[in-house]
Amino acid sequence: MKIKGKIHLEAAMIYSLLVAILLALGIIYFRLDNSIEDTSDEILSEKSKLVHRELDNFFLPIENKLQEEWFRLSRGEFDGISSKELVRHFFSTIQSNPLISGCFISDEHGNHMYASQLKNRTWFSSQIFRKEQKTESLIWQINGTEISLKQENLKDSINYDPREKKWFKNSLNSDTIVWTPPYDYDIGAVTDITGITVSKKLNPKDSVTRVISFDVTLTDLSNRTSEIKVGEHGFAFVVLEQGELVGLPNLYKELMDTLQMKNIGNVKDSEFPVLSVAFESFEKSGKKLKNYMIEVEGEAYVVNFSAYRLNGISLYAATVLPRKDIIQSISSTRVYLLYAMGFILLVILIIAHVYRRRNILHGQLQIEKANVDLQHKIVEEKNKEIIDSINYAKRIQKAILPPSNQVEKVLKAGFVLYEPKDIVAGDFYWINELSADRFFFAACDCTGHGVPGAMVSVICNNGLNRSVNEFGIQHTGELLDKTREIVVKEFEKSEDEVKDGMDLSLVKIEKKGDGKMSLQFSGANNPLWIIRKGSDKVESHKGTKQPIGKVDNPQKFEAIDLELEKGDRIYLFTDGYADQFGGEKGKKMKANRFQEFLLSIQSLEIAKQEKELKSFFTKWKGNLEQIDDVCVIGFEVE
Repeated sequence: MKIKGKIHLEAAMIYSLLVAILLALGIIYFRLDNSIEDTSDEILSEKSKLVHRELDNFFLPIENKLQEEWFRLSRGEFDGISSKELVRHFFSTIQSNPLISGCFISDEHGNHMYASQLKNRTWFSSQIFRKEQKTESLIWQINGTEISLKQENLKDSINYDPREKKWFKNSLNSDTIVWTPPYDYDIGAVTDITGITVSKKLNPKDSVTRVISFDVTLTDLSNRTSEIKVGEHGFAFVVLEQGELVGLPNLYKELMDTLQMKNIGNVKDSEFPVLSVAFESFEKSGKKLKNYMIEVEGEAYVVNFSAYRLNGISLYAATVLPRKDIIQSISSTRVYLLYAMGFILLVILIIAHVYRRRNILHGQLQIEKANVDLQHKIVEEKNKEIIDSINYAKRIQKAILPPSNQVEKVLKAGFVLYEPKDIVAGDFYWINELSADRFFFAACDCTGHGVPGAMVSVICNNGLNRSVNEFGIQHTGELLDKTREIVVKEFEKSEDEVKDGMDLSLVKIEKKGDGKMSLQFSGANNPLWIIRKGSDKVESHKGTKQPIGKVDNPQKFEAIDLELEKGDRIYLFTDGYADQFGGEKGKKMKANRFQEFLLSIQSLEIAKQEKELKSFFTKWKGNLEQIDDVCVIGFEVE
């Protein structure tokens, strides 16, 4: 009787809980139509925060870079610098942050140093010597690390005075970083471009007051705002207080290349009526920061204007969503609620049946069986949750891999064979383009495979990207040194000692023309293989015998410089291919057999070798399990 009473009590509690949930879902279902305004407000608020995050991701790296250069200025690193040294330094600065279009230093006497990139390898610099009454304008040619003077123009007259410019005056009145409203650049070779300038002064007690500044074009800002995703049909844009457009929405995506950023104009004059109507409703409200409902050409939109402030500029970030998108979202929610209510009803029926059976049998065996069934269901659900989580992790890991269009561009005469052992992998391949003729690529093998390896791969990939993009390192050995430093610092945050890391082969390729290339190689435990054109041997270059990670007595990574000719082929790989067990005797493949197979397929085009390598690996493995992730990169000099 006690068991039966307990069963009834459990049933009553479960029925009560499920009925309460069912009623709650029903109330939500029937109240959805009445809550569309609340839903709109919540969605707009979330999308507005997204827009602000994207703007922060645009402006904050520029401000951080300016602060970094300001510290260099305060340490006297630019004192007495030559035009060539100036261009070389600012070339590195702009390469590390492509959103910067020009860099300059001015002082209270009117002296001025300026450098900007005109196109891929052509640079412009200008220096104004106020005391000597001369202006020096130079055009530079940059090829790799070499810089040479292309054109010189030395004038006695001076038409440009930085002290008259708003960015200079604003900086003198502030002790922090200051932005200017948009204006037309008018120095040297930079004309017909509208942008904004960020500046900061250096005002030492015993020296001349100087201002260091960066130019940022509205083209770059619009490229960023046009890529902000705020729903299937929504968009975002940025305006000044009077409606001048400074960041275009994705409506202009197809027109971006043809627009003259000097004349993008006022939002009130936009060829897209939804922009002008949205701003006019904002103005009529007295520019109150709230959500608005507008109608344009028979279609309703919800609009949010939020203040985005830079020191020196007042901007408004606008978020616009078609009302039909929100209604569609609510409709989808109602469908999900119906499924949920149906599922709960089904659960109630199942539970009723189970308890009925248990009441009939009155036995402990049935109680235990029901518990086993319940546990089995929980295990299945947990297993599904784990698999779903791993599949989502795969999507995240895929996002850190180079996109296919970049792989095809950089390795157009090559291939990447990538075969993870599990859903996610510890192996990954990495590409970073320094310019059209210079790029890095690497085959990387992180500690472990599966989920642990994938987690390590995210940290290691981030270390490689930061070494190039943030610290501007272009030497392969120094790049691996910096990456190891970043990875070790990340793992040192753990209270437990973590010695995970990665092995890799890394090359930097620089095209020289006439089918020639220079190659710089560094490796962490892993080698580089080269098969010269017409050769029947594999030329092997070993990497440094240590991983990227925490080791005892670490040493600097070595770099090897080589020259390549047209038809030469290089191979980078992780150890998963050669370590696979298989063949007739189930033994490890090893490096020698791997080399022999590469030599046997040298008559094939490099792009077709991927299929042969994959076929050979599958045949070699046979019915045995793949023991590790596989990554092989092949590249041919064209």
